[in-house]
Amino acid sequence: MQYDVIYDVARDGYSGWVGILCGLGVIVGAAVFCTARKWLQPASLRFIPCVIAPLSLCWLLLWALLTVPGYISLRSALQSGQCAVVEGVVTDFQPMPSSGHGDESFSVAGVRFAYSDFVITPGFHRTTYRGGPMREGLHVRILYQDQDIARLEIAHEQSTATSNHAMQPTTGRRTLKFSMIPTSHPAATRALASGGSSCSR
Repeated sequence: MQYDVIYDVARDGYSGWVGILCGLGVIVGAAVFCTARKWLQPASLRFIPCVIAPLSLCWLLLWALLTVPGYISLRSALQSGQCAVVEGVVTDFQPMPSSGHGDESFSVAGVRFAYSDFVITPGFHRTTYRGGPMREGLHVRILYQDQDIARLEIAHEQSTATSNHAMQPTTGRRTLKFSMIPTSHPAATRALASGGSSCSR
């Protein structure tokens, strides 16, 4: 059976850049305001930017410590062939609720996986709510470490069908068709005919 690679942690890279960039942005902004604090009013609030800057730096370091080592470990395990492999049909698929409170989860050959768009994990975590490919009955092959998905492959035929399904209109959406076939009212036709007759007399 042929598979299409949907996700590869080494290929797709680190997914926590949003947190890193946001943290850097806050630090730079706070540092600028701290430097120019003598122009801030009222004067009693001039200390705030100088407090935000070190707090943002601590938050940035904490974010990096919580996300970067896990990514490096998962990528290294995939590249060195240390990931476990499971292959089979997706069962007991539970999509993430649209409210965002909860995980998307499924099982393959008795191995349970769970993830969320709102929780940064080292591996695959794109739910169907955000256009993810997983659904009940897919035949997949997954390389993983501690339930973190390092590589996701979907059977070629099903992968193509999944892509086409994502491009189809939403269920319930109406499609309006317009016809350019000319029509005429019977009464109008009779009037034109009688008019033509009187003109020919």
